[in-house]
Amino acid sequence: MLLEEFDVEKYERTLKMEGYEVGHIEGLTEGHSTGDAERLVKSVEELMKKLQLKLPQACELIGVTEEEYWKAKERIGKYE
Repeated sequence: MLLEEFDVEKYERTLKMEGYEVGHIEGLTEGHSTGDAERLVKSVEELMKKLQLKLPQACELIGVTEEEYWKAKERIGKYE
């Protein structure tokens, strides 16, 4: 391919679109992860409140560890 045939603008557009797609996918992944963390925390805390449970009991009922709860709590703390 000769330099004259190389379409710089088309190449730049392609790079921008690829960057947009990667950023879009990363954003969706981040959003889903944050949403999952919010649901986990809300579920555990609602069980604790409505059934008068301690954290270990509520986590056990939902099927998560306390460590998972605290990691999720920390994650959503960044966005609240």
